[in-house]
Amino acid sequence: MLIKQCRDLFWPNVVSPHQKRTSATLFAHPAAMGIDTTLPGDMGVFDTEGLGEGEPIWDRMCFFINKRRLDVRNLMGGFDRMKKGFFDLATMRRALCNAFGNQWVELAMTQAEFNEVCEPYLTRVPLQNGEPSAMVQWRQLAQDLQMLAETGRPTADFLERLAAVEAKERASVMLEKEYGVSMDELKLAFEYMKQRIEMLSKRGLTDGFRRIDDDHKGSLTAEELKRFFMEEAHCPWFINDRTLWCLCDFADLNNDDEIGFLELSQVLLCQDIIQFAALVPNKKKEAQSEKDNSMKVGSRGCTVAQVREAQRECCNALINRGSGDLRQNNVRSVLAYLDVREDGMITRDEFFEKMKLLKVLKHMTSEKKVKGTIEKAALETMLDIVDEVARIIEEQMPGDQGGAVAAGYLNLAAFAKGCFSTDGFGGFVDVMTIAGIQ
Repeated sequence: MLIKQCRDLFWPNVVSPHQKRTSATLFAHPAAMGIDTTLPGDMGVFDTEGLGEGEPIWDRMCFFINKRRLDVRNLMGGFDRMKKGFFDLATMRRALCNAFGNQWVELAMTQAEFNEVCEPYLTRVPLQNGEPSAMVQWRQLAQDLQMLAETGRPTADFLERLAAVEAKERASVMLEKEYGVSMDELKLAFEYMKQRIEMLSKRGLTDGFRRIDDDHKGSLTAEELKRFFMEEAHCPWFINDRTLWCLCDFADLNNDDEIGFLELSQVLLCQDIIQFAALVPNKKKEAQSEKDNSMKVGSRGCTVAQVREAQRECCNALINRGSGDLRQNNVRSVLAYLDVREDGMITRDEFFEKMKLLKVLKHMTSEKKVKGTIEKAALETMLDIVDEVARIIEEQMPGDQGGAVAAGYLNLAAFAKGCFSTDGFGGFVDVMTIAGIQ
């Protein structure tokens, strides 16, 4: 079903299908007696088997709406006497129960499924005691649910909400894995950061920025921000090295280890730091791409992006050369293919001829046709960096296939090290990183 496919697309890791309950589960847990649960699906005493049995919650609700000809918009609207369009969670449960009426028990919605349904429509979730509780935008939820039931197709808004929730879930996993920071911890640190900077920004953000900028260079370092936020003797528990490093890394969108005014303002003006976190990888990728396209490397006028492309095309062509024989798809076979004299060396001219045969090096054929995509200067720059790798090998392991490379020659051991070192994710580390070029 289209509904199920859409749900699986955006909620691949959420397990929410209703499972058949038997009397054997009645006394298995206190929750089965209704002690800790409030929704019918959490209570094993309700051994129901009906419409939509075993289907995800959105599908089950659509089954009942279609079969009973329900209009959930009108049925839920009676609870919104002030016509505000928002319910607290308790009212939301009562409104749903009223909408499905006698089928509420048969629907067997669990608390986890209720949370799943409400999450895309929640307003700001409270982080600390005393903050307003989250509200559910019930009108939009009811509209999306009704349209899904009547047409079998989710609205664009519905898909966007699910995609936003999925993005936040990915961001949450990323925060824990890369920074050791929880979502709530980061939210609190972010609010504190904004409040502290706003206190200094009586004449605008520029004023606050200048007060933090100790050396007056026009940019902030992570150390400057750390001193600014941790100078207090009793700063909150959520202000620590992990949260500050995470926020600083988010702000440094161009990866130059400095935070400019525009970068800081972009972070401070966002309303949802987790939503921003979900966008950070793309923003950083775009910024890095722009940087790579403009930054020169070597003495031949080539950019970082051009060298990376040269390495990628060269390595892929060498690995996948010929008829697709799997025996060719390893570095050892590549070196055997290049080392025609079996002395661990190849001239650069011989290497370029190989690249012409593999349609990597851009050149004109005898038929006046252009073949290949990579300019010779980019390949030359890549090989210049490989020479640096050979020097490093000799420095670290004297006599181990490194050392000085004669002019016009390529050390194949250094070539394998520089261009075919794997990153653990099925790709190759760029040769500039192997050579230690910043």
